[in-house]
Amino acid sequence: ASARQMVKKQAENAGNQGKLVEQANLLHKAGATTEARSTMLWRGALDVLRMPSERISSRWLGAEALMLASAPYQSTKDLTEDLQLAAVKRLLPNVDELPDDEALANAVLDVREVFEDTVYAVAHDVIAILKRYAEVDKAVSGKADLPMLSVLQSIREHIATLVYPGFIGKTPPDALASIERYLHADMLRLGKAKNDKNRDVRWAWEADEAKQLADKAMAKAEREPAGPRHEALMKQAATARWMLEEFYVSLWAQELGTPKPISLQRIKKALS
Repeated sequence: ASARQMVKKQAENAGNQGKLVEQANLLHKAGATTEARSTMLWRGALDVLRMPSERISSRWLGAEALMLASAPYQSTKDLTEDLQLAAVKRLLPNVDELPDDEALANAVLDVREVFEDTVYAVAHDVIAILKRYAEVDKAVSGKADLPMLSVLQSIREHIATLVYPGFIGKTPPDALASIERYLHADMLRLGKAKNDKNRDVRWAWEADEAKQLADKAMAKAEREPAGPRHEALMKQAATARWMLEEFYVSLWAQELGTPKPISLQRIKKALS
């Protein structure tokens, strides 16, 4: 334990000197944290780039501000903080591949000029998500006849995994831009289920099989003790989690298309 204490102390010193990459490396090597390196480095980059909440919200037009007010956040300050975190992730998606603190500092310097506009672009994506969410939410919360209940329940449960308090900062950068499409797929599923309930049942069976694969991978990753293997398994599980969303689109809403071909086999392969 004393060796671990020593590493923790070294890591703390590195952090105090603003050497975030060194700090993350030390903590991970010692298995002293289960937090992803990228998460630590994004937070550090945000500390350098952060703008006042008012500066961000003052750019929103009336309709934008109204739409963003429907996001599941306690306050505008919480919302703007998360929008900024998502912007950092969008600008530095592969932050954990940076070799050292100098590389991180340079990367942050490189994006400084476009940071504010990126925050605004993220806000626009979020507005599209919230509009679509409201549409789906309304469609599944009315009265329903018995055969449709399970479909409505399934869609309600699904949209809650996409839009929830803190979703803007927690969703991976490439997935955030796709959430509107994932919600749109739910809307199309609903229309199709009304026309052909049996087909929906068949598709739901396949969807569930894929979901079990992703859930199992996440459970396995969470059981793994802190260290490099934990991080590798968490990455793998996250990949499967978002491949699952694309798989749903391929079932319920083929017409929306997926960026890459997707199938149960491909999810299994990503996890092997």
